[in-house]
Amino acid sequence: MTLLQIHAAAVCAWFGLIAAEAVLELREHEPAERRLIASIHAWIDILIEVPLIALVLVTGAMLLARAWPAPPLLMLKVGAGLIAVVANLICVVLVRARVKATDDACVSKLTRQIRFTGLATPFGLAAMIIGFGFLAPH
Repeated sequence: MTLLQIHAAAVCAWFGLIAAEAVLELREHEPAERRLIASIHAWIDILIEVPLIALVLVTGAMLLARAWPAPPLLMLKVGAGLIAVVANLICVVLVRARVKATDDACVSKLTRQIRFTGLATPFGLAAMIIGFGFLAPH
């Protein structure tokens, strides 16, 4: 597998995982369900999502170094991807805080903030479209 293929596979896996987490997060839940969803999401983040983000960042940095000096379209892709990464890392912090929260009002507030980080999804999609559609080797 080439470095580009590893990067692309990690990006696709990350997006699939985000879609699965969205299914968990976007349903309305009873207080007891919220605690279970918070715990499941936290374990997904620790075991799968954070390692995938790290893999995307490392392989992306290596690919960028190979292409340096980078053309503007590649820099646009990198910028959009970094917005998605930062938002996702903020989400990881919020998910960890939600697991530790002791009252339902705090859990509800953190859940809304977690959902808000989903607004960065179009940036990640833009980066993926640029990468697969315009920058992929032909």
